[in-house]
Amino acid sequence: HLLQQFHVSLILKDNNQQMRNDYWFWRDLRQFVLKRDKKCVYCGTILCRYNCTLDHLIPVVKGGSDELDNLVASCFKCNNSKGDLLPLEFILMRSFH
Repeated sequence: HLLQQFHVSLILKDNNQQMRNDYWFWRDLRQFVLKRDKKCVYCGTILCRYNCTLDHLIPVVKGGSDELDNLVASCFKCNNSKGDLLPLEFILMRSFH
């Protein structure tokens, strides 16, 4: 498990554009994050490979990276609702609606 996480981290840090555009790489990464998180980090919905998306805690447009510590499992609804908000902004927005 730790070796797999180390390997994924090395690939992400490599900036290999071909790897970053590889469907199979992102599919495997999504499955790895799903195994790690198991639930949507925002609403707690139990996730499976059919309802899981990868979300950037700090959005890329706000300087976030593709590093594993910035990637979390999220359900489609939360990921779409969050958009480019930071997690605290998203939580505050949800609490007022």
